[in-house]
Amino acid sequence: MPSSVRSPVGCQWAAAKTRSTLPVVAADCLMSAAPIGYQTGSQQAPHAEQTAMPGRIGLVTALPDWLSTTLAADGAAGAGALPPWIAALSPDACVAGPALVVSVGRDDNSPMKQVPSAVRAPGTVLVVAGASESRAAVLGDLVAADLLRAGIIAVVTDGLIRDSRDVAALGLPVWARGVTPVASRKDGVGSVGGSVVIGGVPVSDDDVVVADADGVVVWPAARAEEFLAAADDKRRADDAKAAAVG
Repeated sequence: MPSSVRSPVGCQWAAAKTRSTLPVVAADCLMSAAPIGYQTGSQQAPHAEQTAMPGRIGLVTALPDWLSTTLAADGAAGAGALPPWIAALSPDACVAGPALVVSVGRDDNSPMKQVPSAVRAPGTVLVVAGASESRAAVLGDLVAADLLRAGIIAVVTDGLIRDSRDVAALGLPVWARGVTPVASRKDGVGSVGGSVVIGGVPVSDDDVVVADADGVVVWPAARAEEFLAAADDKRRADDAKAAAVG
C-alpha cells in the first residue's frame, strides 16, 4: 500500500496537485481526474442511473484544510448531502477528492474488479451505487487491497462491505449502509464511470466528495468554486461569532 494512501487520524489534510496544473487538496492523499464511461457489463444496474460525463476536476482550484462536511453542506445550502444511513465505518477518517463512480446490480459486485484499471492517479474517492437493496457485500479485504494499490483513498457506497476489520486495518475508509459476511455474485452486471444516483443524490465522475464522521457531501464539479466560496463565508462568520463570545 503506498505510503500516501492511509486512513487519516484527527482529520489531517495534505495539499497535492492534479494531472493539470491546478492545486487541490485531499486527506493524506493525491487527487487527479478520473476516467469516464468504462463499461464492465452489457446490463445497467437496476438502482443506479448512468451517463458518460467529461472529466472536470480542473474546475476545482483548491480545497482548503478547514473544509468539513458541515461546511461543505452549508456552502451548498444543504444540497448534496447523502442520507445518514450511509455512515462512516472509520469515523476518524476525513477525505476529499474527485469521484469515480461505479454502478452495481443487486448482490452483484462484478464491476469492482475493473476499477483498478480505470483509476488514473492516486486520490480518487470511489462512489458505488445500486446496492441499496443488496444483502451481499460490494467489497471485502481483497478488493480493498486492490483499490488502495490503484490509488483509491476512500469508498462511499449505498451497499454493504465485509471483512470490515481487515478493510479498516488496511487503511481504506468506507462510508456504507453497513456490514455483512455474505459474498456477492459475479454475473457481469454494472459499469465503471459516468454518473450514478446514490441515496437520492446524483454523482458524476470528478464531482467533489467530502466525507468525515458526520457523513458525505457531494459538490457538482461545475459548482465547486461557488460552493467553496460560500463555505468560506460561513466559516469566517462562525469564527467571528466564536471570537465575539470568547
